Amino acid sequence: MDKDGGLKSPTIENTEIIYHAQHGRCMVRRIFKPPKGAAYTHHLWWHLRPPSSIVFPLTTDRNVVAIREFRHGMADFSLEFPGGSSDSAQTELPEETAKRELLEETGYKANGIIKLVCDPWIETQSMNLRYHPFLAFDCTFVAQPMRDETEIMETLLIPIEKWYEMVFAGQIVSNCAIAHSLLALPYLLKEKIKFI
Repeated sequence: MDKDGGLKSPTIENTEIIYHAQHGRCMVRRIFKPPKGAAYTHHLWWHLRPPSSIVFPLTTDRNVVAIREFRHGMADFSLEFPGGSSDSAQTELPEETAKRELLEETGYKANGIIKLVCDPWIETQSMNLRYHPFLAFDCTFVAQPMRDETEIMETLLIPIEKWYEMVFAGQIVSNCAIAHSLLALPYLLKEKIKFI
């Protein structure tokens, strides 16, 4: 039995990188051995960099600092939160990464930041990727964004009540942005942030 008293997990017999992609990604072939039966192979997208830090930023007047970014997987634009990871050579704390990415992507500085309750997995079946979610308060615009050439995005200020209307109306399609918005709710309610 596992720690929850239920099913036993398969054991990992072998992990082999079979393809290197850009931005610290690769494809791996992993062999799993279930408690009963024959071993089987599963292919995964593997991320060699540390988990990304993603930040839900709020201005003093209750606007969400969102980004509208072209996403290659969906070949379309998506409304999301700013974020990214540190280079493997850096020894940057997740909170520092969140602040830096917010500033680089939007030009906004976080004057208060808290870590949310858990580090969600982006997708549990085909990736090993999770992220550090943060909530930033009293964000102020201090500089022009410093985006990479491949970052096709714009910054949008969206009233918080409108943001949540969009989340629950299905207009926000990023699973990270949806999960992040839900994880932030207890903190926003505690801070008596006014919704509709």
